[in-house]
Amino acid sequence: MKTYQLTYLIASAVTSDQAQILSNEFENFIQDEGGIIIKSEKNGLQTLAFPIKKQSSGYFFTLESQLQEDKIKKIEENFKKDKNILRHIIVVKKPTRISRKGRIRKPPLFKVTDKESITEIFPTERTIKNTGKLKTIDIDKKLDEILGE
Repeated sequence: MKTYQLTYLIASAVTSDQAQILSNEFENFIQDEGGIIIKSEKNGLQTLAFPIKKQSSGYFFTLESQLQEDKIKKIEENFKKDKNILRHIIVVKKPTRISRKGRIRKPPLFKVTDKESITEIFPTERTIKNTGKLKTIDIDKKLDEILGE
């Protein structure tokens, strides 16, 4: 058996009590067909974004049930026959996956506690260039060589 979510809209011309009676009739029909009702929700009277069958508001109901696949056609025919139902949709609910915990950080391969050993393992340009002090005379000589004077 698969789990189905059935959402339907009842016309606002029907009173709230009559809408609840219609909802109970649909639940009983599903149970008579061998279905198991998991959850039933009434969202109440809501205004629609656009008119459906000249109705500007309606009662929303959502049913979550488990049924066999061959019984869906009978239920859909039952919804089409009733003139108080403006729209309906039946969706197969897929089981939710259990999400894994977030990515686990791997521990570093080695642990360095002092800065001197870091520069020995990973020498940077700064540590290589700053091995000796430069004098201004040396800089002037290098500039003369480069400029060709």
